[in-house]
Amino acid sequence: CWKRPRMTKLRTLRSRLLLWISAPLLALWVMSTMIDHDVASGFVNLNYDRALLDTALDLGRNVREANNQLYLDLPQPVIEMLISGEQGRFYYRANGPVGEYITGDPDLPNPPEEAKEGRVTYYDAMYRNEPIRAVALRVPVRPGSGKGSIIVQVAEKTSLRDDFARQIMLRMMVPQAVLVILAAMAVWLGVGFGLRALTSVRSEIETTYGKPFLSTEPREYKSKVKNAQEAHEAIRPALPLRSPDQLASELRANE
Repeated sequence: CWKRPRMTKLRTLRSRLLLWISAPLLALWVMSTMIDHDVASGFVNLNYDRALLDTALDLGRNVREANNQLYLDLPQPVIEMLISGEQGRFYYRANGPVGEYITGDPDLPNPPEEAKEGRVTYYDAMYRNEPIRAVALRVPVRPGSGKGSIIVQVAEKTSLRDDFARQIMLRMMVPQAVLVILAAMAVWLGVGFGLRALTSVRSEIETTYGKPFLSTEPREYKSKVKNAQEAHEAIRPALPLRSPDQLASELRANE
């Protein structure tokens, strides 16, 4: 029961140092995680948006006109790719110059108004109760003919890109978390190793002189004068665990 305060003090010192080191490391890890999230999301969105645009361009190249009617001449492999591609299911729709439906998914949400002016417009929407990312591509029917342009829309669910971004984040976060844990372990073990000398000295005092000569807790000394290097005035024995009586047989008379 008497030794409990001593161990509590040592553990408190170790815990305090661990807190001082771990708190900044955890703060840096959280900040790094937020930055990693932005980087991963930006990288994934950029690549998936390019895939959407490439698909829309491919569809735009297959616009045909026959008997004053516009249609998309899509080979069966292209349709299968849109329905079950490696990147997931694509939704698409093509509208004529005056907004008339040509082909594709008729209930796909309409693009924003700026899509009628710009050539390429990205936008987010809800489709069948799920969030989607879409691109609207304005394709001239026949350049210079004055027949206007058709709007080709291609969309996909955002869940796939979100999962991909999450995987990239985890691969970046796990090594950083391991470094934080290793740093905390190094502090914990290092402080414990450093306190072994204090524990040994206290044990020797107790054995040699008895409990009345041993303080209940290790004493902490702080500087009383600002910027003073008072530790230089301390006595630093090389091996305090050996008493003068134990060294008597190894010393000469003049020592």
